[in-house]
Parts: sequence; structure tokens; C-alpha cells
Amino acid sequence: MVDYPVQPEKWKGNRKMKAIVLAVMLPLILALGAMGQSDNKTSANAPTMKCTRPDGSACTSQRVQDLATAAQHAGKTGARPALSGVKILELSSSDGTLRCEQGYGIPCTLEQAKVLRDLSAASEMTITISGGSSK
Repeated sequence: MVDYPVQPEKWKGNRKMKAIVLAVMLPLILALGAMGQSDNKTSANAPTMKCTRPDGSACTSQRVQDLATAAQHAGKTGARPALSGVKILELSSSDGTLRCEQGYGIPCTLEQAKVLRDLSAASEMTITISGGSSK
């Protein structure tokens, strides 16, 4: 016969406790999983930006990189505080469409897009903004 440290009659209480813990933890785990899902509403409200040169052709990746460097500098120095949150600014397609993110996949706001448009004017580039909301 095996010597159990706990009497088998007391194990029934452990089963009840397991059932209670499962009943409490399972909905909690499901709720945490749902909270971790991405919110597509933020990207639906994101402005679309296209960059063109003075001759009407799309901006090159080098010009966009120069704009990104200028935006990063303007955000750090406080000259344009709205740009301090911009982490990624790059050319996303050959037609001049820009990809602008604040980090963790969060798109830039309409305010940030407008400040980038103003900043691009000094570089002889034109950024057109479509869509987006002021939220």
C-alpha cells in the first residue's frame, strides 16, 4: 500500500478548488487575449500621404529619408513637438505613398501628417494628405 501525504478524502476539496480556479481563470484568460487584439479602427482613420517632387514625379527613397531625418530632428529639438512621436517615415510604394508610424504599428495622426507636409515644403517636396480624422 502507498503512503499518501494527504488523505484521499481531502483530495475532494482540491477538486472543488480546481473547479473554482478554472471557473475564475478561464474567462480572465479569454478577456486578456481579446484585449491583446489589434484595433483596426486606428488604421482606418489614418491619413494617406503621397510625396511628389516639383516635376510631379514621386519622391525617391533618399528624399523621404532626408525628410525623416529632418522630422526626427525637429521633434527632438522641440521645433515641431508633434513630430516627437513619429518613429517611422519611409516610402511604402513607388508611387510616392508614405508609411508613417508612431511605433508599435500605430499610424501617424492627421496633425502629424500636416506638420510633415509643412516641413516637406522646405525640401521642395509636396505631400498630399487624404483621409484621416482629427481624433
